[in-house]
Amino acid sequence: MRNDQMPNSLPVSRRDEAFDPETAFTSNTYKKATLIMLMVERIVGEVTFRDGLRLFLNQFMYKNVDHTDLLAVLTSVYSGSTTIGGRLAGQNFTLSEVIETWIYQQGFPILNVRKRPDGKVQITQEIYRHIPGHKRSGVQWKIPLFLRDPITLKPTVKWLVENSTAVLDLGDDIVLDREGRSFVRIRYDDELYLDIAARLHADANCIPVAARWVGPAANSLLERRVVGLRTRLMDDSFTLAETGNLSYAHALNISVYLRREKFVITILEPLFEHFRNSAMTNEEVKIHEDDLRTTVYTRVCLNGHPSCVAYAQQLLNTLRISCADSMLSNKTCNTIPPYLRQPIYSTAVMYGDDDLFEFMYSKYSVEMYQMERERIWIALGASKKKEHIHRVFDGLFFNEVPVDLRPMCAGYVT
Repeated sequence: MRNDQMPNSLPVSRRDEAFDPETAFTSNTYKKATLIMLMVERIVGEVTFRDGLRLFLNQFMYKNVDHTDLLAVLTSVYSGSTTIGGRLAGQNFTLSEVIETWIYQQGFPILNVRKRPDGKVQITQEIYRHIPGHKRSGVQWKIPLFLRDPITLKPTVKWLVENSTAVLDLGDDIVLDREGRSFVRIRYDDELYLDIAARLHADANCIPVAARWVGPAANSLLERRVVGLRTRLMDDSFTLAETGNLSYAHALNISVYLRREKFVITILEPLFEHFRNSAMTNEEVKIHEDDLRTTVYTRVCLNGHPSCVAYAQQLLNTLRISCADSMLSNKTCNTIPPYLRQPIYSTAVMYGDDDLFEFMYSKYSVEMYQMERERIWIALGASKKKEHIHRVFDGLFFNEVPVDLRPMCAGYVT
């Protein structure tokens, strides 16, 4: 979305066939087309979508096609299906007309959601402009609003068409498009943002973290992904605040819940296990992979992943013996790769006991190499005990030799 929201973004397709294909397609074209196809699947249903693709591939095998051929097949299969739940029933437009508003137009819509006195929400649309100063555009879309029925909780679809307003009852759901199915940004009014933040602070799981986590055995190729709705809520909030369309107070208030967010870490846990089982020395690791390993260890270990905490404490217990009489910068006794020392030290101190803190504090006092001193200092600051933190700063502020805190503080924040 960040690429497609810029003024120079391109539509997925064009009605005019006299265009240069060399410049008409970008990497973002294919990403957006994939998301639009996922939206089509949600409209027609998984079974109908799969049957339509199968028919399309068989019918046009070894032939040249364009999007109209695919839409014609999907429309045909959709019209004859008895399992679709009537998601276009009663509408005066076809599936092709829906999709054409998404593939022929530049950019994407932003939905403005306002709470009404009766508890329902009122929704309008406009084109999203990331860069201020553009003249208003009358571009509109036929937008499927994927909801849960407030009574049965079954999936349903309502429609927001061009130049219209939709009024919906979200029931117990506090956000629109709760499973992140639509290619839109969403802006709520102040009352709704306050309600969303309050609910998130009370229970982070009140909003689904993902549309679905689907592995290699997925029925739908397009669903082999993770779409974090809480992540999208954050992205929308900070993006809108960045452009002056929302107060940063709302974005920051929502972000407070991140202290209890665990789901994103679970995405990195398999990568951590892979890195742990294929340890590499500083000389063996490929360029830039050291940064990736550092990031994975930092995110997973400091968030308390049990096997990572145990691994860090195991390494530090070994270190307490091997480096008992040496500085931690001594490569002979300290076999932890330098690119992993920061997260390993910090995790061990954060979840360790007083003896481990004392060991690291003693090593900080005798360490001669500045980079290693900074690693140890940041690790000491990761302790959860207030008295430990006081000792760390007392040793700096009341030291006879002045200490420049700026690089260490920058490293701690990072």
